[in-house]
Amino acid sequence: MELRTADAANSATASAPGERVPGGGINQAGEIRSARVESIRALAALGVLCSHALVDGFRNDPIIFQGWHRFVQAGGFGVFVFFSLSGYLLVRPFVRAGWGEGRDLSLRQYAINRAVRILPLYYTVYLVYVLVRQHGGTFHVWWRFLLVFPNYDTQTLRLVDGGMWSIVVEVEFYLLLPLLAWGLAKLCGRSLIPESQKGHVYYRCQNKRCPTKSIRQEPIEQGVLEKLLGIDLSAEQHEYLKQKFDEFQQNRGQKSRQAIEAEEIQLSQIKDRLNRLTDAYLDSAIDHETFEQRKTALLMGRRGIEDRIQDLKNGSPDLPKKLNRLLELLKNPYLQYVSGSPDERKELIQNVCSNRTLAEKTLEISYALPFDQVALCFKNTSGAPSRHNARMWDRLAESLFNFAKKQAEDQGEQS
Repeated sequence: MELRTADAANSATASAPGERVPGGGINQAGEIRSARVESIRALAALGVLCSHALVDGFRNDPIIFQGWHRFVQAGGFGVFVFFSLSGYLLVRPFVRAGWGEGRDLSLRQYAINRAVRILPLYYTVYLVYVLVRQHGGTFHVWWRFLLVFPNYDTQTLRLVDGGMWSIVVEVEFYLLLPLLAWGLAKLCGRSLIPESQKGHVYYRCQNKRCPTKSIRQEPIEQGVLEKLLGIDLSAEQHEYLKQKFDEFQQNRGQKSRQAIEAEEIQLSQIKDRLNRLTDAYLDSAIDHETFEQRKTALLMGRRGIEDRIQDLKNGSPDLPKKLNRLLELLKNPYLQYVSGSPDERKELIQNVCSNRTLAEKTLEISYALPFDQVALCFKNTSGAPSRHNARMWDRLAESLFNFAKKQAEDQGEQS
């Protein structure tokens, strides 16, 4: 695997084999590779070699699982280091090219290089083995090794050599990782990296071909502040929502108590039916099979009622916290942003705003749920809630309450 960089590639012709080149590279057989990566590859190869030598030398001897032997045997995990390095080395040039930092890559040339590197030796080994050791083999064996599929059948997995499975994995890397790199490169349009320059902060796209080159922080902050002002409720509006939340919680508590009483009545009825069923069985009015069937049904019904009662008693313990958090975010969000720390500002934006996109110089910021409904109500009503617009504020309060309740219930299910 080769790791090429722009600086290293330019200095390839000026360095002798084995000589270090600028940028942390090393010239190996005319290719500029990362010296650090090659060092890790060497250590991994040494670990695999020592592990195989130990296993072959002490085959079927339990000593390989003891003391330093066990440590040496763990060197076999170096093959996974190779896999990690393969992923890194294969993806990096594609990602750099996608982000405009490296030269454009030819998929055709990439496929030819990978095929020449691995397929001739792979087919030679399998061909000789199947013809000599398998006396021509079977159709089942032939099509699997020709399509590089031996790992997916127990009959061909270790047919030639135990280590051949890693070659098949390498081929899969060659095929799949460029697609992964392409997908990662597509994400560049969603990432603007802040940079400080001449006393100002600029958000820049790292793709040189991206139409959105940069934007200063001030227009972004102005757009965020405008959104925060759109949900900056007055003290009277804030207090109205708080009162409605308290009212909803009281009504919810009352309904829960009524539901618990109704469930307890059903639970008492099931207990009575169990007692009558037991009496009927003792009096030989029903046979044992019928008794067990009815008893099982009643016990399952009782368990369901007991679970519902417990759920009603538990309620949503996180609901008050969720409601208080909503009220905190709606209480002077503009002032919270202006006076907050960078981390507090970031958290506020993530909670209140949803999509934050930039197309060239056009900035678009939308509200996250449920703050879009707050902004809509705030826009369509003027001043404090009154009898003329109370219904709209009541619907808003109910919607916010249900949103917080859903969040609390989901959090309870996850825990």
